[in-house]
Amino acid sequence: MRTAHLSIVDVEDARHTLALTGELDITSAPALEEAVSRSWEAGTEHVILDLAGLRFIDSTGLQAILKLRRAGMPLSIMNENDTVRRVFELTGVPLHAA
Repeated sequence: MRTAHLSIVDVEDARHTLALTGELDITSAPALEEAVSRSWEAGTEHVILDLAGLRFIDSTGLQAILKLRRAGMPLSIMNENDTVRRVFELTGVPLHAA
C-alpha cells in the first residue's frame, strides 16, 4: 500500500494548490486534513486540491474531503482522473461543491 504524497505546488496570493499523488486512504487522509488546516491557519483563503496524480481513493479519503468542505473554508478540486471521478459518482457525492 502506498500512501498519498501531499505537496504545496503553487502559492498565488491567498491560494494554495495541494498536489496529491498515490493513494488517499486511511493512512494518508489525516495528512491531507493537516496540510489543508495548516494552509488555512497560515492565511490561505482558498485551497485547491490537484488530484491528477491520485491513483486510488477510499471511503476514508472521500470522508476527509467532505470533512474539509463542511468546515466551511473554500476548497476546490481540479484535474480529477477517471478513478477519482468514479468514486464520487458511485457514492453520490458532488465532485465540485456548489
